[in-house]
This record gives sequence, structure tokens and C-alpha cells, in this order.
Amino acid sequence: MSTHDYTTNDSERKLNVMVNSLTYTQNWPFLNINAEVSHSYSEQKSPRNLSFNFNEVNALQNFDRTVPPTELPNYAVNNLDNTVLADIYQYDEYSKDREITAKIDLSKEFNLFRKISTKFKLGGKFAYRDREYDYNAAGGFLNYGSGQGARDAILNAFPWMQETVQSGSLNLPFPLFFDKGYNPMEFLKGKYDTWPAADIGLMYDVVDVLKAFGDSEAYRHMDLSSTLYDYSGNEYLNAGYFMTDIQYANVIRLIAGVRYEEVRRKYTGIQGNSTIGKPQTTYVHTDTTTDVTNANLLPIVHLKYKPVDWFDIRFAYTNTLSRPDYIKIIPRLNIGRETITWKDYKLKPTRSENFDLYLSFYDNTFGLFTIGGFKKNIEDMIFAINGRVLLDPSEIGLSDSEKGKKLYSDLNNQYAVDLWGIETSWQTNFRYLPGILKGLVLDVNYTHIFSEAKYPRSIVYTEFIPEPPWYSQTVVDTFYTARMLDQPDDIANVAFGFDYKGFSGRISLLYQSNIFRGVDFWPELREITDDYWRWDISIKQELPWEGLQLYFNGRNITGTFDRNLNIGTGYPSSEQYYGRGFDFGIRYRIK
Repeated sequence: MSTHDYTTNDSERKLNVMVNSLTYTQNWPFLNINAEVSHSYSEQKSPRNLSFNFNEVNALQNFDRTVPPTELPNYAVNNLDNTVLADIYQYDEYSKDREITAKIDLSKEFNLFRKISTKFKLGGKFAYRDREYDYNAAGGFLNYGSGQGARDAILNAFPWMQETVQSGSLNLPFPLFFDKGYNPMEFLKGKYDTWPAADIGLMYDVVDVLKAFGDSEAYRHMDLSSTLYDYSGNEYLNAGYFMTDIQYANVIRLIAGVRYEEVRRKYTGIQGNSTIGKPQTTYVHTDTTTDVTNANLLPIVHLKYKPVDWFDIRFAYTNTLSRPDYIKIIPRLNIGRETITWKDYKLKPTRSENFDLYLSFYDNTFGLFTIGGFKKNIEDMIFAINGRVLLDPSEIGLSDSEKGKKLYSDLNNQYAVDLWGIETSWQTNFRYLPGILKGLVLDVNYTHIFSEAKYPRSIVYTEFIPEPPWYSQTVVDTFYTARMLDQPDDIANVAFGFDYKGFSGRISLLYQSNIFRGVDFWPELREITDDYWRWDISIKQELPWEGLQLYFNGRNITGTFDRNLNIGTGYPSSEQYYGRGFDFGIRYRIK
């Protein structure tokens, strides 16, 4: 049975942000000191959020599953008189985030010999972070038998509705709730039609009626939704570093150092079982607190060699970390009838060992040309698993009764990832051209990335046997090979401009080839982004009055979409359109 949902949402959000800092700088002959203490606080309240969902059954005729999304509306019945109020959802949420940071840097410069200068630098940092989130939801279902009393209460509260629907009706049709003054805007450049929306004021009036009616299937507190997503926690960062900067004349420069980081993350989340009783009435759960500390040592080396004025070579060896987002490590667990959602609080940071080598050539006519390469050895890359069959529940601390359910979580990749690439850039102007043409400028940058990652893949084999339980299952752990997540193959930036007296203009292009976005057991269900082309423009003109300037900026002037594609079909799985942006104004600079 095909269905078509029409949803009207209303949201209210309030954001408060406070940032303050104190900086201390002291330069003595024997020591330079830079110290800072900072505090930031953000608080977001969303006290009023309401959603009405209307449902049309038998909504598609002779549906062809192979057609692209843009053709799906051709199969839609769009019978609004046969579309009814199905469910209501209302929620409020509150979150806060406070961070206190203190850091100090000490440095000293001196010359060992006439042509050798040296700088030593060391420092430390402490950061404390406190987070909290609370979510409360209510709602219910109003179609068919479960909401009969609530439907009659709505009809009695709004007698004009009874001109269309009598008391005792199984449904409340969508047209009863139409906002007559609603004017739908063009959606995704008009690729898809938009439909009527419900009257927001009427929606809130209906909720007031349901609240007065009392607890029912049509509107009640939702305990599962109001409990599962709550969390609170703290993070503590202790870090210190030491580095030295040695330079010989203007020929050789060496920067070497090491950084130590220790991060403690302590969070409280909800772990529960939604298969017991009625979870939206009473959700069986426990509050769980985890306390995990990670420590890492991160060495770096930078070397620059410039034997002549027109050439230099640079080498860098660095180590970087990417910690899992705190949402991924909150100790949240929900056991459902067919699925298990689990957040692994022991997720390790992704660590990357990086090697970079670049050569640069200078010439007054040709400009600056740079070519180089880079390599990254990445360990413990984090990726999502969506629906892996769980054959050994003990690996996440559960009993055998949960065997066979689908697991949704995030894991560290047990296989290391190799990524390398080449990069070139050319920056030049055309001062050697005659007349006004000497104002032309060009900036080109191109990067090609090669990456290969192994993603774990578990294949389940089922064998039928002549005695209870009549079948046995075995799992074979293997892997498949694909590109690294969130990495394109090609990135190009081109900026072409013109400078003449008080005028300066640039038109720029950003090109980014498709990015591997979604891993999946089935190759056909994996996702990539579409190739991305974006054009921007910037123009400035100095005025004859000192400090005054006209400016114009245009962003995404060709109206490019952000689009994710399904690899199997090539059709979009999601599209976002931010539109074009333009700024025009007068700027005054105080000198």
C-alpha cells in the first residue's frame, strides 16, 4: 500500500551566547610570556515545536520503482479530500554548553652563532567543558478507532468543522486544517510542486483541546522519546608542548617539537529496552555513566631548504587527531524488537601520520609555482554501521536473546587507511603585458587525491538442520575496498581577476569531484555526492574620499545544488539548495 504524507511544522528557537576572555602579554629580555583565560557559554531553548502529519493512502497509481525522483509526482493521486490527520507530535528541548580554557606560552630567542638564530617555545593548556541536553515529547494518533473520543472533542470545539464531518467519524480530512493564506514558495528551483499547509494557529488550538481532553492515544506524554536522548557530561583537556625553531641565514629552517594531550570524557546517558511493555507510556531504562581517558603524543618536524632566491623545498612530518563527536560516545543504548541502537563510549580518536613534500619556484615574470605531494597513514577511522546483523551480542555486552537483531552504531575501522595525493598551484600577475592588461591576475590550485580504505563486512550464512532450532547461522568477517569516507578525488580552485588603480575584481571557481559519503553492506546502497561546481564574484572600487569603498559580492551565482547520489541508481538520495547570495554596500575604513 502506497502512502503520501503531508506534514506542517512550526518551531521556535532561542539562542543565547556569551564569550569573554582575558589575555596577558609580557616581553622581558630573558623571556616572552603570552597567557589567556577564556570562557564561553551557549544556551539553546526550543520551547515550542509542533508537527501535524496528514496521510493519504493508495497515493500512487501504477508505480514504477525504476523512475527518478523527479518523475514520482506523475504517479501521485494527490486526493486531498482522501488525506486525513494521522498523528501529532509536540516537543520542547533545552541544551547548554560551557567551556573554560586557560593556556600559557613561553618563548625565548637567542643567537648561537652569527648566522644561526634559535627560538625555544613551550606551553600548556587546560580546558573544561560541561554539556547538558533535555528533551520532552508528547503526541499521539488520531486516525481510526484509537482516537475516536479525541476526534469528537475537536469537532465539538470547532463546530464549523461539523459542516464537513459529523461526530463519530473515523477521520478528520486535511482540508479542515488548510491555511487559506499560505503561499508556498518555489521549492528546489521548482523541480517539485508544493502543497497546502495546515493553519499553525489552528494546530495549537487543537493541541489545547487534546490537553483538556486528558491522557489518550491521541495525545499523551511520550516517555521513550522524552528519555532516550537526554544526556549530561564533562570533558577535561590537559595538554603541553615543546618546540624549537632553528634558522641558518635564510637558507635552512628547522622546526621540531612534540605535543602531549590527555582528554578525559565523562558522560551520562540512557540505556533502555523498548520491547518491554508500552515504552511510550513507561520506558524501562537506567542512567549510565562512563569515564574514559585518552592520551596521545604528537611529534612534528618542519624543514625548509632555500639554496637560491628562486627556489625552496619544504618537508613536514606531523601527527594529528580527530576525536569522535561527543554524540557518538554518549553511553546510549536502546534494544528494540528488531534493531539495537548503541553508542560506543570507547571509540578511539582517529589518528593520522602525515608526510608532506613541496617544491616552490619564483620568478618576477612567471610568478610563484608550487608542486608537491602528501601521504597520510590513518588509523582508527570512525565510520557508521547501519543494520549489521548482530550474531555475537556479547561483543557489546548483551545476552544471546538479542542475537539476530540489526545493529546501528559507529565503529573504529580495524584496517589502516592509506591516502596520498599531489598538489600544484600557480599565482601570477601579468605586469609584462601592455597597457591596461597588466592589471590581470591569476591564481590556480589543483589537488588530486588517491585513497583506499578497507571496510569491515560480515556475511551471514544460514544452514537448515533437521532438529530444533531447525537452522544454524555462521558469520564470516571480511571486508570490501572503497575510497576513504568524505574525500574527493579532485579539487580545483581558479581565481581570475583584474586590478587597476582603485578597482579590484575577482571571479572564482571551486570544483570538487564526488565524495564517498555512505558505507553499506550492499554496493548498490552506498552513497556519493554529485560533482560540485561553484562560481563566486567579488568587486571593490575605491571612492575619491579617503577610506570609502564600494563593494559587491556574489556567492554561488550559478545556483549550484548540494546533492547526494545513490551509487546503484545514480538518483539523488538528498538535495539541498542554499540559493544565491549577494552583498552590496559602502565600506569605510578608519586608518
